[in-house]
Amino acid sequence: ANQVMRAAVEGELCHIAEQQQMQVRLAIFTTAGLLYEGRSPYRHNRFPYTLMAAYQRNRDGAYYGMVRGIRDPQDAFNKRMSKALYVLSTNKVVMERGAVKDKERLREEIARPDAIIEYEEGKRLELNVDRDLAAAHLQLADVDARMIQDVSGVTDENLGRKTNATSGVAIEARQDQGSMATSELFDNLRLAFQFHGELQLSLMEQFATEQKQIRVTNAKGGFEFQPINDGLPENNLVRTKADFIVSEQDYHATIRQAQTQMLFELAAKLPPDIAMGMLDLIIDLMDVPNKDELVQRVRKLTGQRDPDAEQTPEEIAEQEAKQQEQAEQNELAKRNAIAEVEQKEALAEQARNAAQLQPVIDQLEHLMKLQGKEYALAVDQLEAKFNAQLDSLKAAVRDNQAQQRLSQSKPARRAK
Repeated sequence: ANQVMRAAVEGELCHIAEQQQMQVRLAIFTTAGLLYEGRSPYRHNRFPYTLMAAYQRNRDGAYYGMVRGIRDPQDAFNKRMSKALYVLSTNKVVMERGAVKDKERLREEIARPDAIIEYEEGKRLELNVDRDLAAAHLQLADVDARMIQDVSGVTDENLGRKTNATSGVAIEARQDQGSMATSELFDNLRLAFQFHGELQLSLMEQFATEQKQIRVTNAKGGFEFQPINDGLPENNLVRTKADFIVSEQDYHATIRQAQTQMLFELAAKLPPDIAMGMLDLIIDLMDVPNKDELVQRVRKLTGQRDPDAEQTPEEIAEQEAKQQEQAEQNELAKRNAIAEVEQKEALAEQARNAAQLQPVIDQLEHLMKLQGKEYALAVDQLEAKFNAQLDSLKAAVRDNQAQQRLSQSKPARRAK
């Protein structure tokens, strides 16, 4: 039914292979018989229910929760507390025969907290209450209570109770110990959430074919409408195959407080000017009274603006003025750079000209220092040198002209 796959097979880009695969089936039946049986109508090929379980037994695959491990110590704890309460609330009487006339009245009387017991003179009567057994039962109940907590993996540090751990490192280590013992429960819970989300997402991709607009909000309460199935390929929900991922975050009283704490730690390590630029965003994540007023004052001092707020005409005009001013500054900086380059080129040209004229200047200065015969002799030597160079140049020109005439006359002779 898929045209793209059919074209790929016909173009020999791929081939069809048979493979066995588990297929979920759907059945509707009553006590009278089977009404319907067929393939599951869902594309995800899974059971339409999500199982949320804590543990699974290896012997037979049965699922069980965390309570199963603490049932025995819980029963023992309840038994010890019941025994201690029974010992504390009952009395035992040891007496000689005939010590009292009415035993039932004695039974009712000793059960009262303000009992008055009258017995026959010369007869022995003792109240044997065995109060020491209550303390023993309470000690065993305390052992069972500690066993329940040990089996569950939740430490006193996880519950916020005061213990013998005084340093922060020791408290954090014991909290990590409790987190390790209970991490499997949260891993399985997160996995169940992921499976459930994958099922819902698959159903949306299969059955959400009508055109809609979804209202999407951000963390600050702002919203926008996202269209789906409006004819554009990127908004066609049925043609997509997305992944559903459940990420982890550090637990805190609220996620916003954890994020605020992380941002404060980051801002403390940054330069002051960068930290001031982040201050309005950090305060915006805090759960404090008058938060909006604090954010507005900080942005007024730092020159920041609300990224979600619409620009007013004054802000647009101010932004355009700043952009124009920045463009003028950039143009001025460009002209200054060009002028500086031209000035450097002119200075370099002057330096080159000076270097070329320096030998002539040195020779003229040398002639100016000479006097009388020395000056005349130097001038004659310079003139002789110039004449010799001129004669050699003329001879070279004549030789060149002769060679050119000779080369021009050779082809004419061959033609004759």
